[in-house]
Amino acid sequence: NLRKAELAKDAKKLRSLLITAEELCEDDPDGGDAVLQGARDLLAALEENEANLRRMKERKETLDNLRKAELAKDAKKLRSLLITAEELCEDDPDGGDAVLQGARDLLAALEENEANLRRMKERKETLDNLRKAEL
Repeated sequence: NLRKAELAKDAKKLRSLLITAEELCEDDPDGGDAVLQGARDLLAALEENEANLRRMKERKETLDNLRKAELAKDAKKLRSLLITAEELCEDDPDGGDAVLQGARDLLAALEENEANLRRMKERKETLDNLRKAEL
């Protein structure tokens, strides 16, 4: 059964059978190392592949959501998604610049626009208050 799971590259089944096999081999002089090392190595490789696939899926979903936030010009979502995307793209050769720079630039522009709007609102309120004081 262990060999079948190895051939099928079924990590879940392999993990379960490996635990059972290790228990059965604990009385062996080498603890079953000679027989089970290949299965352990394969399981480690399968688990690493699964982790990489999960990370790639998360990266794709995050980048898709980032593009949607860019199209919607949603600064709040952009900011949040950029933080996640930066972490997911940190292993890229360029640190994620190729896929993230557009979103970074848009966020900076949106934040600048928000700041300008706040300043304009404050100026208007100040002018309104001055006009009221003159009357």
